[in-house]
Amino acid sequence: MTAPVARILVIGESLIDRVSKGGSEVEHVGGSPANVALGLGRLGHPVTLLTQFGSDRRGRLIREHLRGDVELVQGGHPDTPTSTALVTMDDKGIPSYVFELAWDVAFPDIADPRIVHTGSLGAYLEPGRDEVTRLLRHYASRATVTFDPNLRPLIMDRATARSRVEDLVEFADVIKVSDEDLAWLHPGVAPEAIAAQWLAEGVELVALTRGADGAEIWNSRSHARVSANSVDVVDTVGAGDAFMSGLIDALCTLNAVGPDRTCELKALDKRQLHAILSHASTSAGIAVGHAGAHPPTRAELGWCGQE
Repeated sequence: MTAPVARILVIGESLIDRVSKGGSEVEHVGGSPANVALGLGRLGHPVTLLTQFGSDRRGRLIREHLRGDVELVQGGHPDTPTSTALVTMDDKGIPSYVFELAWDVAFPDIADPRIVHTGSLGAYLEPGRDEVTRLLRHYASRATVTFDPNLRPLIMDRATARSRVEDLVEFADVIKVSDEDLAWLHPGVAPEAIAAQWLAEGVELVALTRGADGAEIWNSRSHARVSANSVDVVDTVGAGDAFMSGLIDALCTLNAVGPDRTCELKALDKRQLHAILSHASTSAGIAVGHAGAHPPTRAELGWCGQE
């Protein structure tokens, strides 16, 4: 099956991951929204990233990394240093982060995207988060809005993050979230209960990643689950972002995105939900076989749903 391409707008941070492992440090382009945008661009979708980075050496690395796959629209002052994340890997390849961030942006409205995606630090950090809210409010009735909370507990207050997530749920049609994020955000509450609450509030689709335990997905009609793929893990940086870009790509393949396709999104059945998860999980599995955030191309991913 050939995935129809969709005009996609991604809003959020670009940064440099300074990966510390074995006493050495290597720099990779990162930032969850930038990773999602790159993943979608590599899968053949026209994608515009509203972001911020400087005109310094690290900013040039970001521009070069995204060149050819992502259209860049920058906010903020070009003399602001490019944001960084110091990433320390444990012996299982699981990262922890220390951030140096700038997010003070204003963006133009981009005409006619069918999908708008946001999440991660750009959705929370002041003062730029107000601009993210403005854009989501503008596009909520014009596009399918996808949201990945992608929380960072080390630099977030739980109560503030919980309030912000609920504010953004108001705009979202599709939410992808990890079990770790939900456990921190709502301790002791079952993930399926939170998914049910979000669906009751108007979200059409909720996908939950469980790391080595696979993934689940719900809409108002059905539920599906897949086991994790057996892969050789180099590191897990960008795995959730590759899952997100694979999820959006699957929804495009099933022609369930855009303001005129809400009924199709609601009507996805168990077989289709399973296909979405299989596709997104395969995308993530390919990504973890590389150092840094390295989403797959169309040639690598193809279409992983069952006909």
